[in-house]
Amino acid sequence: MNILYVESSRSWGGQEYRTCLEINWLNAHGHQAWLICNPESQVHSKASELGTRLVTMPLRSRVDLSGSWRLWKFCRRNKIELLKTYSSKGHWLCLPLYLCGIPLSRARCITDPIGTKGRAFVFKHGCSQIVADASVIKRHLVEEHQINPAKVEVIGSAVDLEKFKPPGDRIKFRREIGVDDDIPLIGNIGMIRPDKGQLVLVEAARLVLEQRPDARFVIVGQGTGILKRGINVRNAIDQTGLADKIIMAGYRWDTPNVYAACDMIVIASLHTEASPIGTVCSSNRGTLRPWQLRSWNSFPIRNWRRTAQQTGSATRRKISHSTK
Repeated sequence: MNILYVESSRSWGGQEYRTCLEINWLNAHGHQAWLICNPESQVHSKASELGTRLVTMPLRSRVDLSGSWRLWKFCRRNKIELLKTYSSKGHWLCLPLYLCGIPLSRARCITDPIGTKGRAFVFKHGCSQIVADASVIKRHLVEEHQINPAKVEVIGSAVDLEKFKPPGDRIKFRREIGVDDDIPLIGNIGMIRPDKGQLVLVEAARLVLEQRPDARFVIVGQGTGILKRGINVRNAIDQTGLADKIIMAGYRWDTPNVYAACDMIVIASLHTEASPIGTVCSSNRGTLRPWQLRSWNSFPIRNWRRTAQQTGSATRRKISHSTK
């Protein structure tokens, strides 16, 4: 099957990473798949590192007839049988192609409200299928916008468990960031932007460190779109005077090593997450033991519009539990 993925985002995050892995898997198993993205975007540079089959094309706005025409020519030339989009911009750009007969699958990975009836229109009438990342998204589409339930398929995000198979290397990442093996290490992994809650986590870390000065925090990820977002988190850390205890490690490909090194992972997101997935682990004499692999509402620590004080209190309790 020939499939074209259209990703208009200029930023790189979990969704874009999963898309590249999906494309790579399809190409390795007898299908033909391509990713169209903006040139000079973070998506382009990271996808290139992953070896994803790329086509660059300016994806400027939702209504761009010349852009839709370029997409149409690519589809005709490569006999595309299915389009898949992730954003409003990509969806509207592909809408003329859907109306011309090419099946279109729209992914929905966040819990934010769709908004106006105009935005809901393309979900209701402008695609063949909707792939929702979680049941809460499907429920919203059906109940709020009267979309046919049969049109919405719930397919959650996935984790390749082989990459996290114990025993993990607890020491490698700790040695790199200068944290000894016997020190409690709390990690946060994700793109740096306001809704991911890193600024809330910094304040929570300050409260935790007042009672557990032996602990260390590590934030893994980079600012998306506007890279100064990462600088804002760095400034917040500096203002607490805890730059030696809250470490910013930047973007990492080796997340299994990060998970293995940490005694706890905190998801600090304030909203948008549908089903963040991760491995919450405890280490015992260097052996990685997965605790849970569940949807967000089953995580032991989940900051859903909570205050920094509540997050800090939950983190202190979990440190005490994991270090007993």
